[in-house]
Parts: sequence; C-alpha cells; structure tokens
Amino acid sequence: MLTVSVKWLKEVFPKVEIDTSQPPFVFKCQLYDLTGVPPERQKIMVKGGLLKDDADWATLGVKEGQKMMMMGTADEIVKAPEKGPIFMEDLPEEEQVAAVVFSSTLIFSTRLVDPWHATSQYNLLIDVES
Repeated sequence: MLTVSVKWLKEVFPKVEIDTSQPPFVFKCQLYDLTGVPPERQKIMVKGGLLKDDADWATLGVKEGQKMMMMGTADEIVKAPEKGPIFMEDLPEEEQVAAVVFSSTLIFSTRLVDPWHATSQYNLLIDVES
C-alpha cells in the first residue's frame, strides 16, 4: 500500500491509499467516492503521462507521498421522476375520449398554419359541400 496526495480543482486529498495489487480502476473508484467524479470522466496525471485503467502499478513507478493531479467534473445526481408516465389505456374512458379529441384538434390546427395543407383542406371542404 502506498499513500499519495491527489489534487483536484482547488482541493487536495493528502493521504489517499493505493492498493498496488488492484488495478488502477479501483483507485479511480476511490477518487469517485471522494470527489463525485465518475471514473470514466477522470484524467489522472502521474509522472510520465496519464493513468490508464489497465496500467500496471509496477511499471508506473509511483512512490510513497507522490503528488498526482486529477481532472474531471463531477456529475449531478439525477433524481428519479416523482410521477411516472400515464398511459392512455390506464385513463378512464371519458378522459381517453377527451385526450383523443384534444390531440386530433392539435394536429388539425397545426396543419392549418402550413399554407400548402390549409389550401388542400379548404379545397376538400369545398368539394364536400358541393
């Protein structure tokens, strides 16, 4: 086990332990617990380059007390919606009819805005009347 310090933004985490028998991804998960930055969004700079998930600690040459720098932004925790979707089939029959009438009214009114469709609908109405 090694102890290193990790700098992220303006924060410094002075005593972060690295278990060199585990892959670097485990270390990134530790940093996720400290910072809230998901491992896939972390860029950790060590002496000689970036820390990759499949790197070998022995070849990196990490030393006790070494300073590392992490870049990445923390994600906001997405909250589940308070109310789930309502399906048409779950509505009472009178609400289903109202929803169908409302949606067909929307479709008809939006088509009237388009001159091409408005003209064709007007011509259709004239043909029906005569």
